[in-house]
Amino acid sequence: MRDAILKFPSQIEIGFDIGNKNKFEGAYRNIYICAMGGSAIPGEILAIIRPDLNIYLNSDYRLPSTATTNDLVICVSWSGNTEETIAAYDDAVERACPVIVISKGGILREKAVRQSISVAAMPDENVPARFAVGYMFGALAGILGISDFNVRNINAEALEIKGRDIASEIDAKIPVIYGSYKWRYLAKFWKTLINENAKIPAFWNYFPVLGHNEICQFADRHMRLTPILLRNLDDSPEALKDIKATIAILDNMEYNYTIIDISTGMSVLEQVLNNYILALWTSFYLAKNLGVDPIDTLLVEKFKSYKN
Repeated sequence: MRDAILKFPSQIEIGFDIGNKNKFEGAYRNIYICAMGGSAIPGEILAIIRPDLNIYLNSDYRLPSTATTNDLVICVSWSGNTEETIAAYDDAVERACPVIVISKGGILREKAVRQSISVAAMPDENVPARFAVGYMFGALAGILGISDFNVRNINAEALEIKGRDIASEIDAKIPVIYGSYKWRYLAKFWKTLINENAKIPAFWNYFPVLGHNEICQFADRHMRLTPILLRNLDDSPEALKDIKATIAILDNMEYNYTIIDISTGMSVLEQVLNNYILALWTSFYLAKNLGVDPIDTLLVEKFKSYKN
């Protein structure tokens, strides 16, 4: 999977070209992005970089009751066999909403083709969705005609050593990842990548909420927690004060922690993708250090089989 991480930046341009060929030309009130797991990450990235759009992220079997024919529904499933996304797709078609599919194959793509629904067909690469986020985000941007971004400052190779070092700092402890409200999805990305790739517990939260409850867990110095703080020096003064106060508590309680500064001087998309790639490297090397396969998700497959 190291090669998949290294080629991540090139995925975006390829995905954008595919999506742009399926660009939605109509008007819409809201955008509902239906997806699960790694396939949901592109929509979450879009929500970070384009807060001006009315984006609703839907990870359920049905669309919300508020969705109408005036709304655009984009169903994203890397495999094309995600049960929840297929069900949401069926619901959208039944309601006569405009629908576009992003997928590399499977049942979802077959249905869309059969029903003359536009499909942004992803490259048929044998990697998990979390390693193919660049393709799907690029396609999403192309479909929506969002081209005012650049990825010149994304260098996956340059982040590898830092990711390996953070993995060594985590060791066998339980990561708890925190960021400000603006960057909350980044904390979530770290958590889920560590869960799936390294097969260990990890948790996430965001400021200022965690300062009113979760901060209490650090009262016990013997908790095997390793806090990871995602910090952007251009963030609001209030957010920076929250992080500063948390650092003071962690120092007082003698916790080892890691501060990851979100790069400044670049676009929000570049900040997000660089941080995501760093999380990929960290979880990849953490898996290697723990002697587990970062690709295997046996329990996810068992979960699916037990539902049938």
